[in-house]
Amino acid sequence: MSSRNLLIGIVLCFVMACSGFNTPEKHYHHIVNMQNELVDKLFELNRYAEFLDAQGLDNLYEKTLVLAKKNLQEVSEMDPLAEDSLLRNAAIELFTIYQKVLQEDLLEIKNLVDKPGALALADKKKLIKLRKELLAKLSDAEKKFASAQFLFIRTYMPGKELTEPDTTLFTESIDSVEVE
Repeated sequence: MSSRNLLIGIVLCFVMACSGFNTPEKHYHHIVNMQNELVDKLFELNRYAEFLDAQGLDNLYEKTLVLAKKNLQEVSEMDPLAEDSLLRNAAIELFTIYQKVLQEDLLEIKNLVDKPGALALADKKKLIKLRKELLAKLSDAEKKFASAQFLFIRTYMPGKELTEPDTTLFTESIDSVEVE
């Protein structure tokens, strides 16, 4: 009976080792999925601000802030992969910026959009300026994170095709903010 248990234990250890419990791909995709989810919500918040949709902005703002805090905490508690914390640290920095942008810049935008009635011309100009600044901050943060992604993939996921990005989705969105 004990040799059977020993054999089962060895098989389980072998299965766990072969399953890639903490493979670079799983580590990478987990962090990137968290980042993508936040990016989607930040784009959506920007669209609500663009179309002055106060209700949509209010509904999504709190959910996104909670998600940003949760993701920041989860990444902060992650163990580095193979003693390399490059991607983890870049994600912590990125999620910290997302949280700061939500608590400061998007809150200011939200307060402008929440004003009753039509926005005055000065408020519209301020809103456009704030949105451009917001997208520039997000673009800079995304570029730093993308560089860490590139280095991580090059180091831990050889054979995966990847080119270092020279632009970001947020950078492309800055150009779409209308100027008055």
